[in-house]
Amino acid sequence: MSEAGAVLGALDRLLEEERALLRAGRLDALSDLSVRKETLMERLTEVGVPPESRESLAGRIARNQALLDGALAGLRQVSERLGAVRELRRGLETYDREGRRTAMAQPGGVHMERRA
Repeated sequence: MSEAGAVLGALDRLLEEERALLRAGRLDALSDLSVRKETLMERLTEVGVPPESRESLAGRIARNQALLDGALAGLRQVSERLGAVRELRRGLETYDREGRRTAMAQPGGVHMERRA
């Protein structure tokens, strides 16, 4: 097997591992892979990617990037939801007929959740 083939094989295994971690929601384990992936990509740049492997490699990388983008979007949604819950715990705001905002203090011990 050529050096490029060996590097591509190692990178393919790493991309499959990354995909499995993303699908399992194990985002904490991705940082360990990033150093290995960077090293393999540098080696691949040195030895060159065979033309017949470029499209396949790009597809696997794009697939993992889409999973990562989805995970990040989910984290942003969770963050926004937690922010909304924190705001609600500070107190409830209502509007009168003239459109003026009125803040109502939230009594201690009462839990309220606003749903969209």
